[in-house]
Parts: sequence; structure tokens; C-alpha cells
Amino acid sequence: MNRESLYLELGKLDDDLIQEAAEARGQNRHRIALVRVLSAAACLCLICTAAIFALRRDIVYFNTAGAPIASKLLVPIDEHTTVLTMTEEELFAYYGLAQFPDTLAGLHRMGQAQYYLYRDAESVIYDTNILRYHADDGEQTLTITLTKDEPGEDSLPKTEKRSRIDGVSVMLAVDDRAALVYWAELWEKDVYLRIVAHGMDETKFVDAIRAIIRSQP
Repeated sequence: MNRESLYLELGKLDDDLIQEAAEARGQNRHRIALVRVLSAAACLCLICTAAIFALRRDIVYFNTAGAPIASKLLVPIDEHTTVLTMTEEELFAYYGLAQFPDTLAGLHRMGQAQYYLYRDAESVIYDTNILRYHADDGEQTLTITLTKDEPGEDSLPKTEKRSRIDGVSVMLAVDDRAALVYWAELWEKDVYLRIVAHGMDETKFVDAIRAIIRSQP
């Protein structure tokens, strides 16, 4: 068949068939474009998911520093100072925190009847309180100090290396003067937390901190 005959035969094709062929080719192009868009979206989702998991991955580093020694602090009290007693529920309500678990890394919270706030005529002047946990055999203990105030001079320097547990920045340290003494500092909802453990290993101590973080909505 020569070129002229081919043109004549093509000219006999039904217009509807030509239209259907054009539409089919257009649909194929749309399908290809849609597949490409969906593939790109899937890749983007995978990248975002990987980035989220990377951000949530724990980074644990223990600095070396002596744990703070608990001592009695003299609160400046005068005739204008009021001492407010609080229950445990009132304590957590004051700090704006959800209650911590009764058990942390196998340690049980010790019951305490009252907690205290000291305030003058204008504001709270001292709000530090301590929660205590202990093992059944008494060999392991953990204390959590809470306050809305700034940390004291015995806190870890801000230049120390920070860790990340469940996405929360935490300062961890191991005592360089005693065995199995670990401590940590973190802020949770504008509340300063200092956690000190005796007799626990590193893994158990980090598990306790993670449980505290996860207890907060």
C-alpha cells in the first residue's frame, strides 16, 4: 500500500473511533500523572515519618557531677507569711501537672499526708516539694523535687551535654563520688523537676524518667 492509498483508508475511519482513541490516550496520560503524584506523596510520607521517629529517638548521655546534697532551706518567714497545706491532688493541681504514676521502674511512692506552700501577702515565696519512691527492700530510692522557681546554684551548668527522652530535653548526670547515684533535671510545663536515684542502674533510672514524661498529657 502506497502513501496515497494509506491516506484514503485513514480518511474512511469513523470520527467516533478517532475520538475514542484520543480520549483513551488522554486517560492513559492522566493515569500516569496520577501514579507519579501518588508515588511522590508516598515518598514524602515516608520521609516525614522517618524524621518524626528520628526526633523521638532517645539520646542518653550521662554527665559526671556530684548529686546535690539535700539540706534544710531556711524560708524567710515573718508575720505576713502564710503556710498553706495541700493534699496530693492539690499539689499536682498547683503545678498544673497530671499525677505521676504510683510505681516508677518498680519503686512505689511513699504516702505523704501534706505538702506545703509558703506565701506572703502578694505571692508564693517558696513552693518546693518532694515526692519519694522506694523499693520494697529499701535498697533503691528515688526522689522527685518540684518547684516553679528557678533551679538553685547546685543545678547542672547549662553548658553540660543534654539528653533527649521521649522528645523531652533532659540533663542527666552520674555522681562521681558514689556508686549507683544518678540524677536528672528537666522542665515539664514550666515546672522544674530534679530526680535523684540511689541504688538504681542507668537503664532503670531512664525508665523512671520516661514514665514520668509519658504520664503528662
